[in-house]
Amino acid sequence: MIKRSEVIENVKENSSTVIKFLGFIKKSPPPIVVRKIKEELEKFEEYIEMEYEYKVFEEDGDMYADILYTIGNKLEKVIQKYVDNGEGMRAMIMDKIGVVTLDEIKEGIENEIYSKYGYSVTSEGYPGSPRYPLSIQKEILDKMENIKNIEVNEYFQLNPVKSVALRLSLSKKKSSITPAENVK
Repeated sequence: MIKRSEVIENVKENSSTVIKFLGFIKKSPPPIVVRKIKEELEKFEEYIEMEYEYKVFEEDGDMYADILYTIGNKLEKVIQKYVDNGEGMRAMIMDKIGVVTLDEIKEGIENEIYSKYGYSVTSEGYPGSPRYPLSIQKEILDKMENIKNIEVNEYFQLNPVKSVALRLSLSKKKSSITPAENVK
């Protein structure tokens, strides 16, 4: 089971990824931005309502895992409050902290699948990509028996907004996917 406290700690230690997601790849952010990132990392924990579930299955001789996870609605409300108060930079920082938190949860799920079943992720299938239509989000949600706080609307969008549904291709060999590959 993924420990919320470990996810939070990993995000706090990962301020460099927040900085990259804010667009500071080739240059350092101004000191005011660094200070705001530090301040938001100190308080984001109270806004995270982590929930996740996954199902590992075989289809046509291949192994897959459908995963669904969220950080809840509280962070979105904080982001909106920042926007309403004209604090766009804080809103962007908190949004990127949410993205990093989701990435940490996904990594935790992938590690748990490896520990429990011995399978590594060979590819990630995102709904809305050519391989998987958005409607797969409802299919994935319908498989999950313990998810209580995620819904999908008639347009196949997940709510809370900071929720993710994925289909992972699995293999017994070492993973070819690393989280850093997703940062461009």
